[in-house]
Amino acid sequence: MATVCAGMTLLRATSVADVERALQCGEDVDCCSDDGKSPLMRAAQRGFYGLLGVMHALLAGDAGIDPANLGETSAMIAGHGQVFARLDDLYAQLQPLANVKEATTAMDRFVSVLHRFYLLLKRREADALKLSSSVVARFCAARTGAQTIGSFHHDIDRLLTLAGLREVSTAATEDLTPSLTSSRGNSSNCVIEDIHDWNKVWNKKRRDQLRTFEAWLQDTPALKEHLSDRKAREEAQMLLQFEALKRKRSYPPSVLEAMAGALAALEELDGGEAAEAVPNWFVPPYEVELGDFIGRGSFAEVYHGKWFDTDVVVKKLMPQ
Repeated sequence: MATVCAGMTLLRATSVADVERALQCGEDVDCCSDDGKSPLMRAAQRGFYGLLGVMHALLAGDAGIDPANLGETSAMIAGHGQVFARLDDLYAQLQPLANVKEATTAMDRFVSVLHRFYLLLKRREADALKLSSSVVARFCAARTGAQTIGSFHHDIDRLLTLAGLREVSTAATEDLTPSLTSSRGNSSNCVIEDIHDWNKVWNKKRRDQLRTFEAWLQDTPALKEHLSDRKAREEAQMLLQFEALKRKRSYPPSVLEAMAGALAALEELDGGEAAEAVPNWFVPPYEVELGDFIGRGSFAEVYHGKWFDTDVVVKKLMPQ
């Protein structure tokens, strides 16, 4: 019963009227029928499929994304779709709960993962309307997006194991460090068909992102033209330095070399003047979930926020 209530709270699956109707008919809301489901469980199932419909619309819409930006974000969009498909399949495998190991814990954790994924899609919909015009910013943000998608896959893997729905895969590891060369299979373009064998798909999409990023950084004339505006150039220099220094383990050596080359090329536009060093307190906007507004000072706004699932207070500097 606790499991169903948790699901109904998060998924908005059942209204008070649903419960009242069941009680007025003399129905025992905890009593399961031949299919192993109680009236409340069936209501929760209807709510789940309703939420799936909402998430499918969020995935398919992309109306707020400029087509010119899809080149850098298409891999992340496809990654969201893969997580969605796995959640859909996992829910089907969790029915009926009577056949599932650790059923109460498994369903509680499933609802939690589903709810977090729904919130992620809602944030993506909002962020699509304010994408940075900088290609560098979008590529750097793709790193955070890919790691977030990877963490959802690991959560689903743990759920499958908890529920006894599959053995722990020896191929599934916590290592999300990319490589530009495939270490599994005969071809880097080979994709495993099993919906829950996600590693190869994730790695291929991330390799494609990194190859595109590396090629773009190495195209010096296009890079200088794109970042001819000083303000845009300063943003790109700050982000490239941050990624190369603070997140270097997320990139293969060839991409790090391309970042260094791009930074050197951008310095030429400033007459050889070195870019401003990244302050220790700097965190890029794509790593922070901005929450409710707290207040405003003379040079910054303050918000509640989350950084790697940790509650923080965010100071957002205002343009001078």
